[in-house]
Amino acid sequence: PVASQSSVYCAGPSCDESDVSRCCTTAASCDGYTGCTGNDVVIASASTSYCAGVSCEASDSTQCCTEAATCAGYSCTALNHVLVGSPSTVHCAGLSCGPSDSSRCCTLAATCDGYDGCTGAHVV
Repeated sequence: PVASQSSVYCAGPSCDESDVSRCCTTAASCDGYTGCTGNDVVIASASTSYCAGVSCEASDSTQCCTEAATCAGYSCTALNHVLVGSPSTVHCAGLSCGPSDSSRCCTLAATCDGYDGCTGAHVV
């Protein structure tokens, strides 16, 4: 609502839909919301989703935030790198994982140094 509704009047004897611009002010969009915490990130539809008031508050996190994507299904492309253990519990920086998430999702593969599992026709 506008700051002082008691001093704002509708166009007629009763208020209706045509009075929205007189009686209401635009709520802040989630677009610039910075209150997501933990593994949450701002939702994809942030520019068309709104906070409860003219500015966003911490309590708007349920409206503006969602859990970030996880590394499950991420493809490690760097040489000798493999997906981290339990990738579904590791979160990317955004709604989807991208190349910049390599350091979160990938780890250097183990070397064969000290491997003693070679038997029979196989040797180190």
